[in-house]
Amino acid sequence: QTSETGGYDKRRQTMLKSFEHYVARIQNPPADGCKKDALIREIYAAGLCRETQSLARLEYLGYLDKVLWTRLAEMCGATLSRELTLSIIAVLNETARCGRLSDVLAQLLQSHEPKDRKAESPFGCLFRTACLAAMDRDCALRDLESILQLLVHVYARLEHTPIRRVALRLTSLALWEHLPELRRNHEFREFPQLRQHWQHHIAKKMKRAPPFEANFFPFLIDTITRIVEAQTNEASGEEWSLRCIARFLELCTDLLLQLPTRRFLHLVMVDARILERITMSKRASHKHIAPLLTAFRRAMDFKIVDQTGQVPALDEELAKRRARIYGFQCTCFTAKPDDAYIREIAFIPSAHLASRTTLHEILLRLPDDTLVEVASNALAVLPHDVAASQPQLLVQALLNDLCDRSEMPLEANSVSLYPTEAVLWGEIPHETDWPLALPKLN
Repeated sequence: QTSETGGYDKRRQTMLKSFEHYVARIQNPPADGCKKDALIREIYAAGLCRETQSLARLEYLGYLDKVLWTRLAEMCGATLSRELTLSIIAVLNETARCGRLSDVLAQLLQSHEPKDRKAESPFGCLFRTACLAAMDRDCALRDLESILQLLVHVYARLEHTPIRRVALRLTSLALWEHLPELRRNHEFREFPQLRQHWQHHIAKKMKRAPPFEANFFPFLIDTITRIVEAQTNEASGEEWSLRCIARFLELCTDLLLQLPTRRFLHLVMVDARILERITMSKRASHKHIAPLLTAFRRAMDFKIVDQTGQVPALDEELAKRRARIYGFQCTCFTAKPDDAYIREIAFIPSAHLASRTTLHEILLRLPDDTLVEVASNALAVLPHDVAASQPQLLVQALLNDLCDRSEMPLEANSVSLYPTEAVLWGEIPHETDWPLALPKLN
């Protein structure tokens, strides 16, 4: 332990000595853009943007305002370097950790806002570059976690118009391009006014290249799915995998608890079955993942009409679930009317099938080919290839879609609006940089 502590102290002293080399250059930055880029690359290569103490000193010296954001404003509309993008993200996350991000962002957005409203703002340029970096399949897990942390901070500050104007594009109606046509048409029947907006969106898409905004969250869900299902033997790789999953759950919970971001994103998450995939994984029981997964499940199952924000009456919600169960029974009978077990399912009372335990037993006894035919082809619960290769995921998806969750209103009412001392001390016995499943008022 002594040798490890001495090695850490030696590395820290070396970093601090190298830091002194940059103090004067940060306080009096070069006017030339190429020299600024060289300074940014040097500081990033020295590891000063990855260590908390050096990040705090960089933030204190005004590195964000004097060097990074100034260079960002100069490069607005062009391709940003990886070092510039990740350096800004690291310093912004450190500023948020210190509780000053709202004031700093307000000052930066006001001082560097373009005069032409049609021109891309520096924040918009940073946001776009960060999202594209996260969509890169070669993006390191450490960088992905940092980008997700920035998105958490961004979507918590939608009161700023420049932020809201950029951030809400990722959660617009364009997300429904990734939904199956059957599910999308069902929503259009429920809310006919959306069909007109959808037709307008398709017409605009045909005239210009599709923006990345429509693909970001579906791509991010696929990335997290790969991380959840991947097996990592290295300890460092496993830690960063867990951190990415935790940040993703924190981000999605925040998005689902705000109606402007929940409106179209919720259905995409339901269709991707990301809740079921994480719940079935071995990482679901990890001490940092389990509380966040519980908060995410509550946000996914929250009883609210996504398009109107209204809370449906309990009997109305119950009637819809009974109708879905009856549709499942009819579909089973239509698929194999001569099967004795299928006929037995068709004549079971719908209220009896609404029990999770009862329905689970029935689904496990159904032949896989019948289950896939009913749930995939008729009910569009999962794509046919996914349903055939992952029957356990199909069963979990059907249980979540069909079973009653009468305890959900009681659970929601029992959760405090703000973190209490008991919640805080239970979640955070010591300082941690992991995301926490704290109750939030939205």
